[in-house]
Amino acid sequence: TLQIQLEGELNFTLTVTPKDYSRAEPTGRKPETMKWPKKEEEKKQPEPAEAQEKKVENRRDIYCKPMLMAMDFPAPIGPKLFILGEPVLRRFYTVYDTKEHRVGFGLARHEPEPPNLLAEEDPEAWWYDEE
Repeated sequence: TLQIQLEGELNFTLTVTPKDYSRAEPTGRKPETMKWPKKEEEKKQPEPAEAQEKKVENRRDIYCKPMLMAMDFPAPIGPKLFILGEPVLRRFYTVYDTKEHRVGFGLARHEPEPPNLLAEEDPEAWWYDEE
């Protein structure tokens, strides 16, 4: 979770989650899980039940791409500058009052997306386990 503290007459914090500031991007690799080679002694010993439950499969066909980037501007604009871009604008409804030089934020309410018939078309399909 990323918290952005905004200072002014009313100090407040905008919170964005990894789902807000990153997205799944294809790597171009086959959609099979990555298999790590085991050492010979590990192959001989059976894994305890606890270790089997905690095992995580790694996917090779996608990776998490951050939708944030560093900006380096000289004074007077920088160096302490953060552009509230797509991740914030998607999560929060934003109102700009140019006359009073202020900005208002409210949690955005999005309509649920209709279900897709094909997993390849589902933008959230990479969150689900393959069966």
